[in-house]
Amino acid sequence: MKPLEIAVRLGGKVHSGAYTVRDAIVSVVYRGKSKATQVGGSSPETIAGMLLRELVLGKSSPVAAATPSPAGVVSWVSTTTAWSIVSER
Repeated sequence: MKPLEIAVRLGGKVHSGAYTVRDAIVSVVYRGKSKATQVGGSSPETIAGMLLRELVLGKSSPVAAATPSPAGVVSWVSTTTAWSIVSER
């Protein structure tokens, strides 16, 4: 799937990134950094906007643990949500 553009305005400045949706996972890329999570009750575009804001602000998700598996899947467990990110290593 071709990446879609997403932009957020923070502090009067517009920050642009790109996002994709694949297998119910929204992935956002901004200035060489990326963040991903599962699609839940919100639209992929809304989720992409939230992830982009986190990337711009340099915030990390409320992650309690990250456990890599031999298949290249990293499972992230937070206090509010659980999701998986498939890495392409």
